[in-house]
Amino acid sequence: MIVQHPKEKQNVLEKCIKKGKEVFKAVVADCGSYFLLIHLGRFNIREGKNENALF
Repeated sequence: MIVQHPKEKQNVLEKCIKKGKEVFKAVVADCGSYFLLIHLGRFNIREGKNENALF
């Protein structure tokens, strides 16, 4: 899933991947001929919480 927030620049992309009870989120900048990794995060989904809340 690629999410484009209205306040972000046009060349910044956010990608989330759900794998089991973990969510991996990457924020990258499109610099033309390459992508620049800005942030990579790993989050755990706790039991009892709404598992779809991050999406």
